[in-house]
Amino acid sequence: MTLANKYKIEWKKPKGTSITRLPEGTEDGLFMSFFEGFYENDKCDFGMDKGLDLTTSANQDISKIANQHLTAAKLMMDKLGKTYTVTTYYLDGLKNAVKIDPNEEGVFFSESTYVVDINSDLNRYMVCWMGPKLNGEEIAHTSAAMDNLCGGILESRMCRMRVSQC
Repeated sequence: MTLANKYKIEWKKPKGTSITRLPEGTEDGLFMSFFEGFYENDKCDFGMDKGLDLTTSANQDISKIANQHLTAAKLMMDKLGKTYTVTTYYLDGLKNAVKIDPNEEGVFFSESTYVVDINSDLNRYMVCWMGPKLNGEEIAHTSAAMDNLCGGILESRMCRMRVSQC
């Protein structure tokens, strides 16, 4: 039994509950979005009929956010070790994973969905890049596609995550 399944059983979570594994020293973007003022103000906008509005997205320090993402990526890649493989798949109809030619890796089209599978002996990361805004059923299809790519076996060395264009 995987740690994720053990957690779901112990905490009585639904079978489809998504569990995210993050590199140490980072925070999930969705989690951070619940905290107003998490980022230092970079600049201020004037809101309609409110005077100074400190809640606009323009207040987020974009360079600080970018550096956090770079740190997370470096920590993630360090955990893979020296040898790893990267395979990119296009999700045709959000269900069928079609392997992309290695010469075209890293080129994502805004209205398509992809899975980048980074695998080593130490860890495995599966990142689903979602170009269009997807509804719940469509996101479930991407989960099923990732399940198929890993043969339905979820291991403790595996981390699956989603990244949205917006």
